[in-house]
Amino acid sequence: MTRPAQTSVGGDEPSIDPDEFVLRKRRLREDFSLEETPRFRDAEWRLDAAILQNQAVRLKLRFDGIPERYRNTAKEFMRALLLDSPVIGEMPRSITTIRSDFAGLKVFLGWLHDREEASCRDGLSLRDVRAEHLLLFQIHLVSTVPDFILRQSRRALVRRLWTYRQYMPTDHLAIDPATISVGWREPQPPRRLENSTPRIPEEILSPLLDWSMRFVDEFSPDIIEAHSIRLRWENSRTGGLRGEMLDEALSRLLREHVDGGIPLPGNSGAVNFTHISRMIGCSRISVARRSGQIQSTVETVGLGESRYIFPLNGTIDGHQWIDYVRVNLDSPYGLPKLTRSLIAACYVVIAFLSGMRDSEVKHLKRGCVRTVRDERGVAYRWYVSGTAFKGERDAAGTPATWVVGEPVARAIAVLERLQPKSRDWLFAHLDVSCRYSSSENRVYSSKATCSQVKSLTLWVNAYVESRARDDGIPDWHFTTRQFRRTLAWFIARRPGGSLAGAIQYRHLSVQMFEGYAGTSDSGFRAEVEAEEALARGEHLLAMIDSHQHEGLAGPAGQEAMTRLKGFSVESGFAGQIINDPNRLKRIMKKGGPEVYPGRYATCVFNPEKALCRHKTDLHGFSHPTTEECKPLHCRNVALTSDNIDTLSAEVAKLRAELVRSQFPPLLLDRLARRAEQIEEFLEKNVRSKS
Repeated sequence: MTRPAQTSVGGDEPSIDPDEFVLRKRRLREDFSLEETPRFRDAEWRLDAAILQNQAVRLKLRFDGIPERYRNTAKEFMRALLLDSPVIGEMPRSITTIRSDFAGLKVFLGWLHDREEASCRDGLSLRDVRAEHLLLFQIHLVSTVPDFILRQSRRALVRRLWTYRQYMPTDHLAIDPATISVGWREPQPPRRLENSTPRIPEEILSPLLDWSMRFVDEFSPDIIEAHSIRLRWENSRTGGLRGEMLDEALSRLLREHVDGGIPLPGNSGAVNFTHISRMIGCSRISVARRSGQIQSTVETVGLGESRYIFPLNGTIDGHQWIDYVRVNLDSPYGLPKLTRSLIAACYVVIAFLSGMRDSEVKHLKRGCVRTVRDERGVAYRWYVSGTAFKGERDAAGTPATWVVGEPVARAIAVLERLQPKSRDWLFAHLDVSCRYSSSENRVYSSKATCSQVKSLTLWVNAYVESRARDDGIPDWHFTTRQFRRTLAWFIARRPGGSLAGAIQYRHLSVQMFEGYAGTSDSGFRAEVEAEEALARGEHLLAMIDSHQHEGLAGPAGQEAMTRLKGFSVESGFAGQIINDPNRLKRIMKKGGPEVYPGRYATCVFNPEKALCRHKTDLHGFSHPTTEECKPLHCRNVALTSDNIDTLSAEVAKLRAELVRSQFPPLLLDRLARRAEQIEEFLEKNVRSKS
């Protein structure tokens, strides 16, 4: 069943100094010194100093949960992993991965501890582990861990206990699990070819983006002003205004309540003097001494159960969006919930309309936007500078630049106003006015952002219900990856109509492709190209299903029919349905039939005949530039019945414009020539064959 066990020559390293800093080989954050990092002797190793991404959750290794017999061995092994790949052939492991390794190590050592044999009642040592023990552990994994990837990770962890044996002087695995020929490995399950991240359906994304833009453009000034006022209250000291200045400030405040019909702040049926003193910047005693003046105002406007911040200027459908911002933590219109909703709205706008990953969004800093203007001073392009991590060799990331639309620039500007000027990170935790729970993360984690987006949808739905509106957001489980995935889908499919304010997906896609070119290995262009190819394949199969691929007209009509017939056979098309969708994905990944449906013409691409400047995708295949298509002159053009109808409708539209005769003579001449050219093209390629 097994080959002879390979005995380790491990233990070459002498006993480890208990005062050694276990992160000494790791790159540390700028706000940490080595002396603040854990030592080998510590029962808990906090890994925060070596976590370089802001949004990553802070991690630690707690060794008191490991059976005492294996505790020092576990420390030696985790220390070896933290040395940043000391073993030849092993890639450096990230801190997050090492934390996962620690979880797997606890599982294996716990399993060993439960093995009772005659020679060792308190569990097997690593040196005592033989092939039959590893096979029993494999059976244990199969019966307790349903996920193949996780089982594979657990087995890889066990082998590392042998690979890193020379760094484990106390105890180490004496057998290489790779030498077990039968029973240790599992056959690889079929690989999932499709991106498993679900895209956000349009009926959910549309109202979500619409309300997010409302928060950014309409509600944010009020929320930011309320946030600023609350900060001034929290930072104000007892004392402040006195005498005539105090009387004037109090009179002005009471007059604002009377004019606006706003109840004075109350507390359990009594005037809240503390809140009023903070509003005008004086001591509570000074306000209480003027209770007579205040009580007369109470008789006019009454008392509220909440504390308010006003005035408000934001509107929705021409009406003020809420009466006032409350200070209460539990109120739906309280400052904490509104601020959290605003941050979530900014994230939705930035993440969806830029294509950035969550890690890239969370590393945006104040001043990251650069605006380009024309000679008249009109802004026409916005660049966002940040940090990219995916595919980069440097764990701390690499500088990257994205080209975005104006909505993203506006959302970033809102965050810059919301965050204190002393903070650079746009998604840093807000404190004081919002009283969020303290966090060691410099910015919100991915989990926290998902929770904020969910809270935003709940706020919107409650608001919609209270005002009998019909633009609520359907329930959906949001993850940060879905925004990038959904944007790629929309750019590739380019659906008709508008989505939340007529966002021009094609326009944004051109800008973003330009921004990604020459910068980090974002992979976004590859995602869009894959979606475009799949959409084209589905469109072509639909043409075949409805027999639109037969009798194509135009210079390349016959070639189009030949290619599409071959495509129907290659894709396994049976005449009604796609037999194998995964087969379609593989075919399109290889380039497909090189037929590109369009509105005015169907391109049967041949680069030698093309009049457009063809482009090359990431796989090296050439594609036509549909924006430069010249259907009346290019020899690559085929015509479907829809293309012919569109061209005929264009002629009718031009003739109708000529009848009006409201244009200058030069323009009329151009319109007439255009109509004649289309008619000649149709006469030559369609009517002559009918």
